[in-house]
Amino acid sequence: MTQPRLRLKQSKGWFAAGQEMAMSLEILSAAAFQLYVYLCLYAERQTGRILCNPGDVGLILHCGSNKVNAAMSELCEQAVCTAEEVLGQWKVEICDRFWPYVKVDQRDPEPGLASYVQRVRELMLHPACVQSSFSPADERLAENFYQRGITLTQIQRAIWLGCTRKYITLISGQTPMLITSLYYFSAIVTEVIEVAVSDGYWMHTCRTAEKLERRWLDSRSKTE
Repeated sequence: MTQPRLRLKQSKGWFAAGQEMAMSLEILSAAAFQLYVYLCLYAERQTGRILCNPGDVGLILHCGSNKVNAAMSELCEQAVCTAEEVLGQWKVEICDRFWPYVKVDQRDPEPGLASYVQRVRELMLHPACVQSSFSPADERLAENFYQRGITLTQIQRAIWLGCTRKYITLISGQTPMLITSLYYFSAIVTEVIEVAVSDGYWMHTCRTAEKLERRWLDSRSKTE
């Protein structure tokens, strides 16, 4: 007897869950698998990419930020996806091995010089340990980064790493001086380019910088 043809109740919004999802189920913890399913459901089908807010994801998955961040680190360590954090949001791309659709090559266009410098300015001035007006000298250094082909991702990572080190010295009382120039990160940018570590390491560095920032701000509020 011929089986009736299956019909979807909803013709839109569904996701092709096949061997990729079965494979992820075998290697991921429950929390990481839950996050992976969320990313699959809402990522662009053509690229496997999604821009999302960790706090919003935590609310949807009914878990705290620490658990969500740990799950994202696990996804990166297992090479299920790549992720970078930019101004509090995750920019995620699910790796080909765990994405059931053939991706359309839609690489991010290279930013022009003006937009590149503006983005460097935003990244630099975001941390609380930076006290700067982004001077003409900073602009010239950003232009130099652009001419050298240094990516915004590498600059973001250098800022995470540099701020982590600065917060440690501030909290320990070694120095009261804040970061006042992009030149503070110049040598760290070179360090980031030369070191070979996983995306999960940089996610951890980002979270460490955020925790130290909150700790430092709390200590300042208690002394004021």
